[in-house]
Amino acid sequence: HVVNNSWYCGPADGCSLDVLQAPVEALRQAGIVVVVSAGNFGPGCETVSYPPTIYQPSFSVGGFNHRDDSVYYSSSRGPVTYGGETYIKPNISAPAVSVRSSLPLSLGYDGYGSLSGTSMAAPHVAGAVALLLSAAPGYGGHVDTIEQILTSTTEPMTTTQGCGGDGPSDVPNNVWGWGILNSQAAVESLGTLQGTVTEAGDGRPIPMAWVAPDLATAPGTQTDLTGQYTLTLTAGVYTITAEAACYLSTTITNVSVISDSVEIQDIAMEPAVCIYFPLILRTE
Repeated sequence: HVVNNSWYCGPADGCSLDVLQAPVEALRQAGIVVVVSAGNFGPGCETVSYPPTIYQPSFSVGGFNHRDDSVYYSSSRGPVTYGGETYIKPNISAPAVSVRSSLPLSLGYDGYGSLSGTSMAAPHVAGAVALLLSAAPGYGGHVDTIEQILTSTTEPMTTTQGCGGDGPSDVPNNVWGWGILNSQAAVESLGTLQGTVTEAGDGRPIPMAWVAPDLATAPGTQTDLTGQYTLTLTAGVYTITAEAACYLSTTITNVSVISDSVEIQDIAMEPAVCIYFPLILRTE
């Protein structure tokens, strides 16, 4: 569901700017969040310079000092101009200063130590994606929604550096992106919708019914053998539809999902005419 990329590929490595675009796009289309460190070529503007962090489909991570909430001095800044477009990078920021990390024994280290740089920041974001999906597995593969949840729950940060024409109150901006990652807020932004799908009239539970919100970016689920379902969704108001064989599709509007809360929405489905065709097996 997520890959971390604490590396870049520049001209010294024989890499052209477009060399990794197709692989990054393919990963994203496969439902995989592509987390990439922004680079350590700051503090100047337009220093997010190399693949794969320059691509719009990459979720690029800048670095900051968690001790005083200052931007990491060398964290690369945007904007990026590529493919005829200019856009904000990084997308988000995470801790990058004196972060405990594994170190290679082959280079004489004892296994662990502290390192600084956006290569330390990106894994925080990859881990946050994994944490979010452990809380809401149904969002697996919904890359746009995962990234929207993380960026909408950041601690917004502003800058006076003015990269790309950023104003002093602009969020997102080309230093911090949308702001500082807040994985707790991301998880707590989710709410739970649950209930039982039954046959109208006699109240019999309907197993294996498909219950889904109206948004393609939100996950659906099947009821269990007792007709019960559970959806973990971002807070909002949804239209919920239930479908099952031999029942009329049933839609309920204005269903509210509240952050860090459990809401109950039972669904009663009207039976439909169901015609069965016998299967005749014939042997010679």
